Amino acid sequence: MKSTILKVLIGFVIGATAVGGFAIAANTNVPIVKACVDNKSKALYLSTNGNCPKGKSAVDIGATGANIKSIAQLVSPAVVSIKVSSVNGSGSGSGSIYKSGSDISYIITNNHVVESAATTGTIEVELNNGDIYPAVIIGRNLDYDLAVISIKKG
Repeated sequence: MKSTILKVLIGFVIGATAVGGFAIAANTNVPIVKACVDNKSKALYLSTNGNCPKGKSAVDIGATGANIKSIAQLVSPAVVSIKVSSVNGSGSGSGSIYKSGSDISYIITNNHVVESAATTGTIEVELNNGDIYPAVIIGRNLDYDLAVISIKKG
């Protein structure tokens, strides 16, 4: 009985030391990453020097005031819904606007979302505000399952 209590006590001390060691090793100081949100496309970019150029708003990621919800609200307008119709069937997926001008926007998505429309078919992109635009494939990479499509606005 004495041996069992000693073993349990030693096990407890070793376990507490191990868990305490992990808890001490955990870094509670989250580094602040400076990022910029494009005011037009709402795309998120890392800031190289801590400042944002004209047309982009600064956001601190990792700071106490910034959280996932606020970042998602900032960049969610850059997320689009993609619908594809072709003779082989139809499908849907999502994409992200990564470059936008006054008349054209480029969207990155997965190749498997748009591949059925590569030869015949149509692609429609629905923006966050509900506007729907026809899209065309700019380029695809089957190996990486990536595609770039574009929409013309206005």
